[in-house]
Amino acid sequence: MKTSETLEIDFTISPEAPIPLDKSTIVPIIFKVLAYEGIADEAFELHIQTYTSDAMQLLNAKTRGKDKTTNVLSFTYEGPNPTGRRLLGDIVICPDVII
Repeated sequence: MKTSETLEIDFTISPEAPIPLDKSTIVPIIFKVLAYEGIADEAFELHIQTYTSDAMQLLNAKTRGKDKTTNVLSFTYEGPNPTGRRLLGDIVICPDVII
């Protein structure tokens, strides 16, 4: 099983987020998803951000051409990472939509 030492998570939490999100909430979920996907035990880096509903609508329009808010957007990353960790990508969460 992975430990928090093998997973580096960069959080950017919007001050307007209606619910608190922190590593103790997110990391167990991430481990379950990685296990489900059968990803080998290696060092990972993942960026997680929370956006307000308005910001998420703008991002969704810009990246997917859908001018409406959404609950989660994810962006994969393929390429070298200077940290030596495998960069999984970015996850953007909109707590306004989730709750």
